[in-house]
Amino acid sequence: IHLYNSPSANEIVGNRVINCGGSGIVIPTSNNTLVYRNLLSGNNGDGIDAYRVLGVIISGNIFLNNALTGIGIYSQSYAVIIIDNYIYGSGFNGIHISAFEETAMFPPKNIIIAGNIVRNCNNSGIRTYGGEDILIIGNTAINNGQGATGEAGIKITDGSFGTKVFDAVRIHI
Repeated sequence: IHLYNSPSANEIVGNRVINCGGSGIVIPTSNNTLVYRNLLSGNNGDGIDAYRVLGVIISGNIFLNNALTGIGIYSQSYAVIIIDNYIYGSGFNGIHISAFEETAMFPPKNIIIAGNIVRNCNNSGIRTYGGEDILIIGNTAINNGQGATGEAGIKITDGSFGTKVFDAVRIHI
């Protein structure tokens, strides 16, 4: 599913996006979009790839074994809420907030990541790279980082500013 020239008030609800050649859902340049109760499995890119967005809510989705990241929020994305999702077996990170470069002019900003379960991802369960004002609260990260040295359940890196982590549970089995 690719929101092409769909600038605002979109809803992506109750879909099954399985074994696609790229990312399951791509949201470029969109405002006030709801992504709710979808299954994204075995896609060859991210489960959800969002960039240059404002006011996106990603909630209640299931992500299974996507090749890259379960949920990727990238440069020029603001006021995004990622809540109550289940992410399993991502080839990279479960949830990845990234400016692509630590010196990017418009990093993702004002992001809330809450109540997610992130399990068995090759790298970190949740990772920020160059975002600003990110609140990570009440997430559970289980058995992540098995594929790379230095990864973690939740990893805050390179140029991330104003990130706060509360009530996180990390379980390594």
